[in-house]
Amino acid sequence: MKKNIFKQFILLLFIICCKQITAQQFFIKNYTVENGLPTRMINDACQDKDGNMWFATYYGLSKYDGFSFTNYSIENGLPVQSYRKLRLDKKGVLWATPYNTNSKLIYLKNGKWYPYIDLADLKANTEISSFDIIYKNNELIICIGTYNGLYINKNYKWLKITISDKPELNIVNSLYALDDKFYISTKIGLCVYENNKLNWELNKIINPDYKEILATKFENYKKNNEKLWILNEDKLGYFGNKNYHPAAEKLELTSLALSNFPYMETDKFNNIFFGNNLYKYLYNTENKSIKLLTQKNGFSSKGATSLFIDKENNIWFTDTRGIDKISNTSIT
Repeated sequence: MKKNIFKQFILLLFIICCKQITAQQFFIKNYTVENGLPTRMINDACQDKDGNMWFATYYGLSKYDGFSFTNYSIENGLPVQSYRKLRLDKKGVLWATPYNTNSKLIYLKNGKWYPYIDLADLKANTEISSFDIIYKNNELIICIGTYNGLYINKNYKWLKITISDKPELNIVNSLYALDDKFYISTKIGLCVYENNKLNWELNKIINPDYKEILATKFENYKKNNEKLWILNEDKLGYFGNKNYHPAAEKLELTSLALSNFPYMETDKFNNIFFGNNLYKYLYNTENKSIKLLTQKNGFSSKGATSLFIDKENNIWFTDTRGIDKISNTSIT
């Protein structure tokens, strides 16, 4: 009898230990065609001023109100095109870019989508990688990053900016707006668009070798402990107190295809989510731990096309298999 009890005790310990060494499971809700999406191919996510989630897909745009999806296409006045990026500007206007520059940029007003400008005027016919908007002196300025340089729109007029004279280096990986400036991650580093021109001074400090940068993000902006997080193909680190501090190395973010889909966001729990269409990672700045997020953690795939953190700190990953939502209660 005692031997059986002892065996059962050993077996219980074995089960507990096995559970501890398995991959961490997050509370993840997967959304796909079965939930009402028009396709599994989702490129980007954004939240509007009313709290609805919007998704850019290969077959139009989709809105999620927390209960069901509403799909928008040509029947709702949308141009027939694939959609790549979504942004909510400071005035509460939601914008959507097409996948390529041979289509239309549109915006949402009073519940309806309207074309803003035909990007075919650029005569570039290249894939869009990134997009953001600022208002300077109440003037709308649109910045579009592509695999053929940078495009700025002011007063419905386009200005093309070349990152490099070499076509293979004239690539924008990602960009975002902050303080009336656009921070642009490129094949040759980080540049800042301000006052109608590119400024490379910051890059000379943080990236003197002009190596490729996939994405950047400020933490504690304009505070004493300000950090500029920098994502490269093989490492993550930050620039602070006039020095570079490595955080994670031996990453695998090199993409064989031109479309790299890099992303990086920080949440309020000292976490940094980052990656591209190949792999996605979670780095905790407090305990300096890093996790590779895969199907073993409950995700639909290894990589993602975009990442968005909503007002409730839920994490939304989009990819070619639909949408993965991480509940905020599973990452605290």
